[in-house]
Amino acid sequence: MEVISFADIRTSANTFKQQMHSYGLQVVSEEDISENVRRAIELEESIKQKRIQENIPAWLQTIFKQFAGVKGSKADTNLEIGKLVYYSVVLRKQVEKKPC
Repeated sequence: MEVISFADIRTSANTFKQQMHSYGLQVVSEEDISENVRRAIELEESIKQKRIQENIPAWLQTIFKQFAGVKGSKADTNLEIGKLVYYSVVLRKQVEKKPC
């Protein structure tokens, strides 16, 4: 049995499930890990800010902070208000039943 496990950010779980089903994949389990991701953003904030300041040219820092998902970024804000949701998902390839 082929199993795929990954984390993804989405705006709608229903669309995701429909897409996976159309690809012949079954959602075995899913977990909303948004709070874990938000906590990680908080815990990594000072490290990310320091690395951005030390390694990214000043003129790129604002846009890079959005890409890096620092506190207050669009991704962080959308996670906080529930507009985006992070899922941990396990998928399995659907097995076609063959006639006997």
